[in-house]
Formats: sequence, C-alpha cells, structure tokens
Amino acid sequence: MVENEDQIPQEKSQPIKDQGLVTDAYSEVPAVVANQEQKERLADETGIRVQYGFYADEIKTALKIFQRELLYKKYTIYSLLLGIIFVIYLVSTINSSGSKFNLFMTVLSLTVLLFIWYFPLNHIRQVVKTISKMEYKEEYILTVYDSAIEIGENENSAIYFYEDAPIRIWETEELFIIGYEKVRVFVVPKRCCKENAEEISKRFETGAKDKYKRITVKKSK
Repeated sequence: MVENEDQIPQEKSQPIKDQGLVTDAYSEVPAVVANQEQKERLADETGIRVQYGFYADEIKTALKIFQRELLYKKYTIYSLLLGIIFVIYLVSTINSSGSKFNLFMTVLSLTVLLFIWYFPLNHIRQVVKTISKMEYKEEYILTVYDSAIEIGENENSAIYFYEDAPIRIWETEELFIIGYEKVRVFVVPKRCCKENAEEISKRFETGAKDKYKRITVKKSK
C-alpha cells in the first residue's frame, strides 16, 4: 500500500503511549509524527479533545475486534492452504508407508497451521496481562476533528486524515477503536468522553465514511 506523503513515517522517536498499542508482537512499527503542513490543514477546525485511559478488559475487546475485522480473513486463507498441504502429505505418508519426508511435511504444515492462530491470541493475552498490572491513568490524548484525528499533542502528535490515512474506525456501545494499517490500534472508552461521545461518533461516521463501522458486541454473562 502506497502511503500519502503526509503520512510517511518519520525517524523522530515518539513515546509509546502516543503511538497506540502494537497489534502484532513480531512487526516493527515506525513512529509517525505530524508535519507542519498537516497541522496547518487543521488550523481552521475545532477539535474535540479527549483525555482517556483504558482497562485490560477494554483492550481485550478492542484487540479481538481489530483482529477479526482486519486479520482473520488472511489467517483463514493461510489456514485453508496449509490444511490442503497437510491432507496431501498425510495421504502421501499413509500411501508411502511412513516416508520420512512426507511425515516431516505433515507435521510441519500442522504446526504452522496451529501457530497461525496461536500467536495472535497469545499476543492479546500478553497485552492484557501487562495492562492489568498497570495503574489506571487517563494520560492519553486524542483530538477528533471533522477531517482528521490527532493522536497526542504538540511536537509528539500524529495526525491521521480520514481520506488519506490507512485507518479504520470501529464503534461499539462502549468503545471507539481506531486501527492504523494492520499494526497499531487506539482504544478510547466512551466513558471518558460521555458529553461528546455522540458528536465524536458523528464526526467519525461522516469523515471516515466507508472506513467507519458500528459493531455490536455480545456481552458475556
């Protein structure tokens, strides 16, 4: 995917808290820093500033939605291909009276198939475990404009324009979830912006258009 020039990752380092949660423990995620041109584009707009924090169960819900919406299709395709390979080599192993090569490929394809689903789920468990041990603080900042989202503030901010940036936005009854490409996610609980939640929802839906989706989450009993 070709990135818009305004969204090219910069070399400047940025605090992790302003870069969201990494959705894949094995991906390198460069920092994205707003440039002057982006800031000037927002000069005439009024933003809704949200200061927020999140709990482990909210992150768990958000990451599950993110993976289901963006990654499961890819995982399913890989699984089908590996499943076919597994069956082919399993049949070959049986017909060849236990050929070592066929047996090796059978075990290998099954192992890779299992790992495809294990790693994403394990990543969620590890992130949730880490956050559950952290003290709750509303130390994260997000500002919602009509045409963009600004993550963080001042020189450490990143600006994602709805029409340009590779973002997706999901809204549940309790959360706003913002995904950047397939590697980074921002989770904003509505309880942190009760008075402005409806206006934020309208801005997301109007600005992001087909990049926005409302999702119903089944609550566990």
